[in-house]
Amino acid sequence: MAISSIGAGSGLPLDQLLDNLRGSENGALKLIRTRASTAQSRLSGYGAIKGAVETLHAAASEMAKPATFGAVKASVDGDAITAVASASASPGEYRIEVKQLATHQTLTSAGYAERNAALSNGAISLTITLANGSTQTIAIAGSDTSLQGIASAINGASQAGISATLVNDGSAKPHRLMLAAAGMGTDAAVRAISVAAAEPGTDAAAVQTLLGFGSDAGSLAETPAKRAEVLINGIAMSSENNVLDKAIEGISLTLAREGASGTLKVATDHDATRTAVEAFVNAYNGLQGVIRSLTSYDAGSQTASPLAGDSLARGIQAEMRRALNASPDGKALRTLAQIGITTNPSDGKLNIDGGKLSSALKRNPDDIQAFLAGERGIGSAITAAAQRHSRGAGQLTQASENMSARLKELDRQYNTASARIDAKMELYRKQFVQLDATLARMNAVSSYLTQQLSMLGRLDDKR
Repeated sequence: MAISSIGAGSGLPLDQLLDNLRGSENGALKLIRTRASTAQSRLSGYGAIKGAVETLHAAASEMAKPATFGAVKASVDGDAITAVASASASPGEYRIEVKQLATHQTLTSAGYAERNAALSNGAISLTITLANGSTQTIAIAGSDTSLQGIASAINGASQAGISATLVNDGSAKPHRLMLAAAGMGTDAAVRAISVAAAEPGTDAAAVQTLLGFGSDAGSLAETPAKRAEVLINGIAMSSENNVLDKAIEGISLTLAREGASGTLKVATDHDATRTAVEAFVNAYNGLQGVIRSLTSYDAGSQTASPLAGDSLARGIQAEMRRALNASPDGKALRTLAQIGITTNPSDGKLNIDGGKLSSALKRNPDDIQAFLAGERGIGSAITAAAQRHSRGAGQLTQASENMSARLKELDRQYNTASARIDAKMELYRKQFVQLDATLARMNAVSSYLTQQLSMLGRLDDKR
């Protein structure tokens, strides 16, 4: 409600006085806002630490995975093959010669002048038998026995094991039906195609001539399927397709070029371990940086960070540092410094000597795995510490919930105090309005009396 007119009648600065009173009352709101800002900063700080702890937990868990230390990599020279190694592969070297690539069987019909002319006067049934013994019978209406209709019917049968297309060779009878086996190799090839009338009076001879294959005579010319054939270290192997998953334990080979050869080398992949260790160190340093930033105090400006002096933040920092001292019993490795990881005394962050770490991984991978990823290793110790703080009932979660509750309470206090101040200011305003009106009336009476007395004085002078 506007109050700028208060004081117009009395001539007193009542509106300014009312503003000063509100400013004085608002001091309580400023105090609550300051407390809320502090609580929000602490809540954000706990959230930042929790995020950094979870990142460290994830990095420690990744470092503790067996695959991180048991990884192998495959490399190939030449373009004969490509290879992918799994964790079950063993280091070794293999000479591979691709004698023959696996191919699909194709069947091509004689040429026809028309592609949409029906070849039967009634419905037919088409039975396709594959070399593996599976069969599929397709019913085709008489009106659909053209080259186009037969191709559509075959492609619409999902279990037929073949696909159909029409090709045009540009001759007088250009249209040919081409069938291709869905799978590579001889087992997926078509063994026979037979045609039969599906209703009395149907003449299926022309369709038989088009599609008959195997025991039934027809026009289909075959390009036979072939199995893949390779030599691995002089041992002959064959496959129905060009991907060999079981020829070498833990290796998936994809044959790429017929008549070519190459050497496959399978070696231990220390890069995976090094990457996991580097990610762990970065995550640890990230946590240390977050805690250091949130708990610092600038003596020059006398400014404290949101969690300066916070025992929980300092406790987490100290606990993570202690976890770095974990080591399995009976192992030669006892400290991170032995594998090239040292602590910077100025900020508590870790530094990696890449050369020393690589050398240690090559020289003693089993002890490093036990030291970093074993049951009593650093990864397990970090994981246990992280879970105590960041899980559902962890200390960071509880601290964040307490701060959230504190913010809600301060918000309630602010709303209550604001409503109280608004009510008090409204009371003041009403009182000032009354005061202004009273003083205005008194001023009017005073002016009237002054005027009357002045007139009386002039009358006395005239006498």
